[in-house]
Amino acid sequence: MENKLLIKIEGAEIRLELSHKDKIVGEDIWREDGNLSKNLLKRIDGLLSGNKLKINDIDPNIKVESDNESYTSARIAKVVARMMEYSLS
Repeated sequence: MENKLLIKIEGAEIRLELSHKDKIVGEDIWREDGNLSKNLLKRIDGLLSGNKLKINDIDPNIKVESDNESYTSARIAKVVARMMEYSLS
């Protein structure tokens, strides 16, 4: 699949990067306020719909990168990524 999603966590900053053929075509960046479990799927959906894509249009191997400073946020992001991978497989 040519469309890939990256969830990147750097401290309190959350970054979603959508790439097509290894070129970033969309991103969403925000500061985490303790509601990542509520907001992450909404933000992913917004990023995809803003690029006229559906969840089935992305590579099921969603990458999560973390600076290890935000352990809980990283765990939430990994669970969401794995759940999406499972549903896309």
